[in-house]
Amino acid sequence: MRPITRLWLRSAELAQSELPQPVDPPHVHTAGTNPDRILLVGTGAAAGVGVLTHELGLAGHLARNLAALTGRAMELEVSGDNLQTVRTAIEALEKVSLSRFDALVLHVGTNEAVELTSVRSWRDGLTELNNFVKNHAPASLRVFLTAVPPLETIGLIPRPIVKLGSRHARALNAASREFIAGHPRMTFVEFEPETLEVEDSFRSSETYDYWARLLATSIAAGLSSEPSDRLSHSDFEHDEDARQKALDRLAILDTEAEERFDRITLLAQKMFGTSGAAISFIDHDRQWFKSHPGIPYDSTPRSIAFGAQAINSTEPFVVEDARLDERFAESPLVTGKSKLVFYAGHPIDAPNGEHVGTLCVVDTKPRNFTEADAALLRNLAIMAQNELQTSAR
Repeated sequence: MRPITRLWLRSAELAQSELPQPVDPPHVHTAGTNPDRILLVGTGAAAGVGVLTHELGLAGHLARNLAALTGRAMELEVSGDNLQTVRTAIEALEKVSLSRFDALVLHVGTNEAVELTSVRSWRDGLTELNNFVKNHAPASLRVFLTAVPPLETIGLIPRPIVKLGSRHARALNAASREFIAGHPRMTFVEFEPETLEVEDSFRSSETYDYWARLLATSIAAGLSSEPSDRLSHSDFEHDEDARQKALDRLAILDTEAEERFDRITLLAQKMFGTSGAAISFIDHDRQWFKSHPGIPYDSTPRSIAFGAQAINSTEPFVVEDARLDERFAESPLVTGKSKLVFYAGHPIDAPNGEHVGTLCVVDTKPRNFTEADAALLRNLAIMAQNELQTSAR
């Protein structure tokens, strides 16, 4: 049966290419502060096949359900492929820095169930995956492997393949439970949604919401609520060479002012009531401003830039009174004509997750910065980031 099921799988890939696919960047953010950063890797469900935006796909619904359960914001990144397998998932992971994430959610196995991949080969794939994560991810990264769902819940699969493949999926799931029992950082997420009533239907936003609710409870329980066990919010380690290359690929430096970015900085300036706001990018030896209402210069040396510190954080970088901060008290930005005293900046990411710049608000007098302020600044930074990543895409 394997040659037959594999031939069908390839033909199904061609058919699914005609279905709606998300056209937005593969990132989902929920409101709030102290976000969990999650990488979702998997098959067509992870990719959001059937809807036009990740907000309505599995990623968006999973992020919102997790946020509701944990009380924290979610930043979820997607790497999906209709033909994804446990082994090709490793290839996807090679393209990202796992140090940026608190958790990895793997939604794979459907293709192995359809292709009748041997249980031994499946175990070998899990071993390779576990070894890759162990060698390339921090010890704090949690890994969640979702169960292969019954194939009758997928839709579009012929009945003979469904019957055989669902039986094989149960065998793969049994092997996964046994494997994960010996690996503490991994969690097996049971997943058995109800069968779709219409055989030829495909997933909708409602279906993805239902699936996300089934998955979210187990994943939320496995996400640590202890800050010490999660991604550090300061001293974020990045590869400077990779960060600079990501910035150069955006081709944003030294471009003309654009209303879409000015709109965000003017909104930030107004909502915070500060003397200035900016969207800036950290280049080799300078900080360059794409938009900077209330700030009388378009660049500063990187050595004195507040933003150069902000890109090393995963949360807002705040200096409430620079005159009292030994890192900035003698800076010409503080002692000179601009007399900047208050700074709050949130990093802006390139599509590959590298921190390339910031959205910041500044003032000539000290200010208190609250958790509500942090949530607002993050939302504005995400607006700027979405503009940047949409252009790059």
